[in-house]
Amino acid sequence: MSPYDSLFRDYLEELRPARDEAVRWWDSLIQSEGKDPESAYTQVRLRWPAGPASYPRIITIYRKYYLACVVLNEEREAARASPSRPSAGWGEDDEDDDVPAFVPPVRLLLDGIEPADPELSRFMEAFVFSPMGLDVNGRIT
Repeated sequence: MSPYDSLFRDYLEELRPARDEAVRWWDSLIQSEGKDPESAYTQVRLRWPAGPASYPRIITIYRKYYLACVVLNEEREAARASPSRPSAGWGEDDEDDDVPAFVPPVRLLLDGIEPADPELSRFMEAFVFSPMGLDVNGRIT
C-alpha cells in the first residue's frame, strides 16, 4: 500500500463517523429554528452554506489530512531530490515507481472519495471551500 493509499484510508476511517455526527448536528440546527422545516432549512443554510459538510469536525479532519498530504508530498520531493539517491534509470527500478511523486491534496481528499464511498462523496460535494491558508512564510496552514 502506498503512503497516499494509507493516508486516504485513515482519512475515510475518520471522516465516516464524523459525517454521521454532522448529520445529527445539522438536523438539530434545523429543529432548533422552531419554524416550518423549509424556512428552518433556509435560515440554517444562511449561516452554514455548505450544509452538514461545514460541521467543524469535518473541517478539522479535512485540514488534518490536507496538511498530512502536503507533508508527504514535501518528504517525497525531498527524497527524490536527495544527492544520496542513485539516479533513476541506471538499471535499478525504484521501489515506488508506481506511486506518484506528488498528489494534490484536493484530488486525494475530495476527488478520490467517489470510487471508494459514493455516499460519502455526495455528502462532501457541498465542501466547496478550502479552509487552508498561508502563513507569513508562504507555508500552507
